Amino acid sequence: MMDPPEHMESRVVSTPKIALDVFEGVVLYLDRRGLRALACVCRFLKHVATKERAWRKENVPYVGQAYLPAFSATFPAPKGIQINMMPILANNLTGTLPEDCRGYRDMIQQCLLLKNNGVVYLTIDERRVPAGEAHRRSGLHVESPVVRSGDPLAGIKRKQAEKTATKKSRGRIMFNWGFGSVDSVTSLPVDGIYFGSNIAHSSRLYRHVVLNTALVGRDGDLGSVRHLFSGPMDLKAGAIFWMTDKTPHESLPLPGRGMVYRQFFRLVVGPIDVWFSKHNTLNPHGVLPDCQITDIDKFADIRTESKATSSTAT
Repeated sequence: MMDPPEHMESRVVSTPKIALDVFEGVVLYLDRRGLRALACVCRFLKHVATKERAWRKENVPYVGQAYLPAFSATFPAPKGIQINMMPILANNLTGTLPEDCRGYRDMIQQCLLLKNNGVVYLTIDERRVPAGEAHRRSGLHVESPVVRSGDPLAGIKRKQAEKTATKKSRGRIMFNWGFGSVDSVTSLPVDGIYFGSNIAHSSRLYRHVVLNTALVGRDGDLGSVRHLFSGPMDLKAGAIFWMTDKTPHESLPLPGRGMVYRQFFRLVVGPIDVWFSKHNTLNPHGVLPDCQITDIDKFADIRTESKATSSTAT
């Protein structure tokens, strides 16, 4: 039997002694449909599948409001804008939104109908991308980054990590990257992230939220646990959606041929815990992030690991 991923170690008996142990190892890799089929085989297997479903409900629950449609937008004429997580003031767009971004003002205002003050973070990425390649970050992931003990960022939230760390989380903690929830009374979104693009079928969302930090890899990666998420939905062109920072999503290879001009829009309206000066864009009007600012390169460890892997392969 193959070695389980790190996050599954605590759920697998190291040396199977009876058939039940073997099946418990197998079900870890089944998707939702596979679990349902397994449960129909016999009572013995139904127990195994039920146990696995309970684990998934606790750690990666299917949530109908993990994302919500917000509005349909007409994207402005492109200008080649490249900004990432630029802080602007929700109650002063006139004074804090750069001139070349004002074509997006109507979209921003629609995202701010439920938030009329504070700092929000704007991303606009307009560029030509070869068809068949992803415009933004490819691979299934969540926006909320996970910090591990010993990581350079660990000191920023060490106290919180000590209070909330559990055996399940293995000392890891998710940073807020917009947070996001739905009010139980009004059914309206609170905080969270709005995003969309001008190209259909270039972004995909899943109706789940990830609660177990042990499942999350570097910078929110979920590639090793893709089978845990069901019901994918691709965004249409101009569709702006709201999601939490723990909602699985991915940027897809662009359809078509040749070069595709894609415009991507994102507005983070909820709290973030850290702002990366090496990756994010300063506001020319002097608006500062309302969180910890760090000069740490959040991709440094990933690049180091890639070099080490390449060296070993060579």
